[in-house]
Amino acid sequence: MTAWKKLESQRIDHEQPQAVVYRLSGVLTDTKEAFDLLDDLRKAIRDGSPLIVINLEKIDHLTSAGIGVLAAAYTSAKRDGSRICLTNVADRGRSLLELVGLWALIEHRDTEADALTA
Repeated sequence: MTAWKKLESQRIDHEQPQAVVYRLSGVLTDTKEAFDLLDDLRKAIRDGSPLIVINLEKIDHLTSAGIGVLAAAYTSAKRDGSRICLTNVADRGRSLLELVGLWALIEHRDTEADALTA
């Protein structure tokens, strides 16, 4: 069995367009790091960032708990007038998001650059 890599996130603040980008790597599941990420996402939303881009390119595995983190971030953004955009979603992640109905709700683009120019 392969050991899963701990979730890591890199936050990049953009001025033009005003956005916050999170580049994630590792496994998005129910870990302290995932809940810390959710807290940071919610803080960016409360601070008024109009666009939060979540780049999943280097996510090795996405669990139902990870989908819950994305859903909670989406709900917070929707309530507070921000947008969440997922980028670089692998086929398996897309399938899971479609299965639970989030793919139709959460904005998504192929690349981070596409999300920032949309």
